[in-house]
Amino acid sequence: ELVDARASISALQTALQDSNSRLDAVRSELQRLRGEQASLQALQQTALGQRNNKTAPWAAKYQLDKKPRLAQNIEVESGWESAVETVLGYHLQAICVDNVDEVLPHLSDFKSGNLCVFTTDASQTSANKANNSALLINKVSSPWALDSLLHGVYAAASLEEAQALCANLQDHESVITPDGIWLSKHSLKVLREEDAAAGVFQREQELKAIST
Repeated sequence: ELVDARASISALQTALQDSNSRLDAVRSELQRLRGEQASLQALQQTALGQRNNKTAPWAAKYQLDKKPRLAQNIEVESGWESAVETVLGYHLQAICVDNVDEVLPHLSDFKSGNLCVFTTDASQTSANKANNSALLINKVSSPWALDSLLHGVYAAASLEEAQALCANLQDHESVITPDGIWLSKHSLKVLREEDAAAGVFQREQELKAIST
């Protein structure tokens, strides 16, 4: 019986050591994820104008800093992130409010910085994605209608396809490639300068994945 008891104790000690090793590994991974999360949050807050931004103190004063930014409520089809970031531009930082009346009374106190606001009024109609499958808005998912921001922008899989499509565009229409080459009948825009907002959708997905 003593031999059996010693054997059981030995087995339990081995199991305990294995459990402790796994626990250490989990703690190490948790610490790594927390560090990664903190780094991503700092980058994302800067990209969305929530820190190191002249507007931040004003937004905090009127509790607008607690409101979501537009980019946090947009999901983009994989591969089209750069295109959507190029088209939305500064609107990615837009403070989302139910109605613009939440902001208008405070504008007299807005003295420095840049401000962008997006209204999520429930009266807005959802984007009619059935109209044309080639539109960029079909690459985007959001609880709010984004027609006003993405109206008339087409998505082309390649520059050659964009050039072909461009010939038939109306003056108010444009077309963009996955890597952000944005064409219209009379203009071309390519943004390659390093931008803090670049990668905002990828970071948001990574933050959501870490949180879960």
